[in-house]
Amino acid sequence: MKREYGRTLELALLIAAGHMIAAGLVCARSNPLFSPAGSYGSILILLAAAPLLGWGCCRETVGRLETAADFGKPRNLAFCGVTLLFSAFGVTRHWEAVRFSLKPADLTGAAWPVLTVFCCGLLLLSVLLALHLREAARRGELHRYLGALAGVAGLPAAVTLLLYRTHYLHLHHYAWSLMLIPFFRYRQWWSRLPQAALLGIFIDGVASWGVETLWYPR
Repeated sequence: MKREYGRTLELALLIAAGHMIAAGLVCARSNPLFSPAGSYGSILILLAAAPLLGWGCCRETVGRLETAADFGKPRNLAFCGVTLLFSAFGVTRHWEAVRFSLKPADLTGAAWPVLTVFCCGLLLLSVLLALHLREAARRGELHRYLGALAGVAGLPAAVTLLLYRTHYLHLHHYAWSLMLIPFFRYRQWWSRLPQAALLGIFIDGVASWGVETLWYPR
């Protein structure tokens, strides 16, 4: 139980610091704890997620944080550093090659630099998922891993098909990063550091825009 408290404490502090980076530095709000609507809603939502992430996703990536020395270990400092770095993910809104969103209109009409970045991102994700599938198989968890992956991908796809005539899917970066965080859960650096990056992107998404809907009327 003690280690659960340590992880939750660290994640809560990372979330608070990441929110201040996203809202204060990137979005230039007068109060770095404010949500887009001017309340404290976004940081409260993120802080509520801290114990769930610590218990369900970060047991291996963050590891045991039972003593003060555990917090200062290089692997833990690297996790914190990558999370805070990617909490500034919002600066990419000013980069032409990556200034797009995951909705049909943006992808079908995108210029070649945008498509190049998008394809490279998909390639990187594919390589990382292949490494995770291999690790899951080594641990005897492959069926559970594949089932969870199919469920996370299949549910939005099913809803999108049901609403196809009236709504379209806009997969905000807070959503796709949160969907991927549970699958990057192993101790190895190729799992730990991508999870930290996804955590930072999730923080930025909620802090910058809030928890927006994923399906919009056509």
